[in-house]
Amino acid sequence: DGMPMPLEVANNIPVHDVLFIDVLRGPEAAIYGSRGGSGVIAMYTRRGGEGSISQREPIGLTTLRLAGFTAPRQFHMPDHGNPSEDEKIRPDYRSTVYWNPRLEAKGAYAEDSFYTSDETGEFIIYSEGIGIDGRIYLGSTSFQVR
Repeated sequence: DGMPMPLEVANNIPVHDVLFIDVLRGPEAAIYGSRGGSGVIAMYTRRGGEGSISQREPIGLTTLRLAGFTAPRQFHMPDHGNPSEDEKIRPDYRSTVYWNPRLEAKGAYAEDSFYTSDETGEFIIYSEGIGIDGRIYLGSTSFQVR
C-alpha cells in the first residue's frame, strides 16, 4: 500500500488480504526513488473495516499456516540434441540437472533418462512422490561421472 517493508513482513500477510500485486520496472519504478532502481514489487491489500475478509486469530490460540501443493513449474534443460551456439561453447555446470514433476512409475519402479552437467564427480538422485493411493514414495541413489 505504498509503504516499504521487509520480505519477512510481506510473507506473513494472509493471501486473502492481498487485493493485487504490481511489478514495476524502469521508469515506472522511478516514483520510488533510489529504492526502486532495480524494480519494485508493489502489494496492495484489502482495507480493514467493512468489506474486509481478513480473519483475526482468536485470543489464546495460535494459527499455523502451511504451504500446500503448487502447480509444477517448467524446469529449463538445455536441448543437447539441438544446442544453441551459446550452449555449444559455454560449459554446463547446473547443480540441478533434471527435474520431472510428472514421472510415472510402473509397479514399484520408474525409469527415465537425462543428460548430466559437465561437472565430474558423484551425483545423487533423489526421487519423491505421492501415489494415486496417497502413499508417499521416497528413494535415492548415486552415480559417478568421470
